[in-house]
Amino acid sequence: MTASPVRPALSTRTRACAVLACLAPAAFAATRLASAWRAGGDVGAPRVLAAAAGVVWAVCVLLPRGRALVGELASALFAYVGFVVLGLAAVAAFVLAGADVGGPPIAALGFALALGSLAAYVHGLETALGATLRRTVIVGLNLLALVALDIGVRVLVLPSKSHNNLFIVHDPKLGWKLRPGASLTHQNELFTARETINSLGFRTAERPFDKPAGTKRVVVVGDSHSEAYTVDDGETWLVVLERELSRNFPVEVISLGVGGFSNDQELLAYLHYGRRFAPDLVILQTCANDPEFNVLDHYWRGKKPVFERHGELLFLTGTPVPDVRSSGIFSRELMQLSGLALLAETIARQAAIRRDVEVAADPGEAWRVTELLVRDLAALVRADGAVLAGFDVSTKNVDEHRRFREIFARQSVPSLDVDAIYVDEWKSYFHEGHWNEKGQRAAALALAPQVRALLSRGSASAIEATVREAR
Repeated sequence: MTASPVRPALSTRTRACAVLACLAPAAFAATRLASAWRAGGDVGAPRVLAAAAGVVWAVCVLLPRGRALVGELASALFAYVGFVVLGLAAVAAFVLAGADVGGPPIAALGFALALGSLAAYVHGLETALGATLRRTVIVGLNLLALVALDIGVRVLVLPSKSHNNLFIVHDPKLGWKLRPGASLTHQNELFTARETINSLGFRTAERPFDKPAGTKRVVVVGDSHSEAYTVDDGETWLVVLERELSRNFPVEVISLGVGGFSNDQELLAYLHYGRRFAPDLVILQTCANDPEFNVLDHYWRGKKPVFERHGELLFLTGTPVPDVRSSGIFSRELMQLSGLALLAETIARQAAIRRDVEVAADPGEAWRVTELLVRDLAALVRADGAVLAGFDVSTKNVDEHRRFREIFARQSVPSLDVDAIYVDEWKSYFHEGHWNEKGQRAAALALAPQVRALLSRGSASAIEATVREAR
């Protein structure tokens, strides 16, 4: 017959930590209720009931018999489990809560387990100092190894992953956008580029929606050519354009370009984000593959919204866009901090992305929808007191290039010209079909005088009159 292990009595300090661990869920519920009340929002019956249950629970724990029961349970738990297991359980609970799995109850459990782990550690120091210190050293060495592995993944593994895996996340309004807060290096055999994403999910500087007095603002909506992911942050045509324009007057160029966007998503990006910056000028950057994807509800990057045409009207469908990109295992904050979490997320979600996209769009319908999208974006921009201009990057796609210019002309949208930048061999300006550093700079220098002229002419009506006179 095996004797049960002797359980050393808990000290006053350890017993107090154990009681605090039991009180953590009640404190968490009360804090959530107080925060909601101070914020002036809807307190809600669930929060009130949770706080009330927490008060009852706290009273039971604080009664003499309750404290005695907590002491007995803690003594048994510490004898069989220990601080390492409790600490790992707390970490797991916090990870789940951060990923919105289980909600507030899991977060409350995490706090309770963390305090329980602290109580177990204090108890171990008091009753088995040598063994507790040995476990502490082992845990510390494992943490150091984990940190080293995480750094190794971020430095050596993640840069070689595709741009889609590293930077693209689900967005219910746009289909996808860039990973908010990410700052990562992407590299392949042709280029290495550092890309930094702001808190909204775009590759542009953090700027408030309120426009500084005396400053002109240019908002760019486009695709990967405006995200410019083949060059470092300071080498994109948008950053170079801002530097050139700032020689004459204060200017902020704000990019809403995201790889894979088509004109429908660009219109929505302006609607949900761009107009809030109160721009003076909006630039629509188009590409040859835009029309076909303007009438499809999916892309190899995932599901997307689509505008259905009914006569001369467009109706938005497919929103909110279902999330087929995110595993839901890791929170955004954790993936910003941990290369291992980001790598695990990119592996976990691959099976959900439909990559075998067959383009079956009717060309005539695609171009009709495209022109209506340009028309509606122009009307929205003008209603905001700004001007829409456009340019197409598809120089080699002669027919598409011509048709976009014709759409701009019919919709009274000033057409910007970047065709003249190719004075050397065409390929010397590109990496993977996108402008390299040479192409980015050449495009910015070609656009700068044209954009400067538009910004200097003042009101939308004056600019449109100038465009009509030029015709």
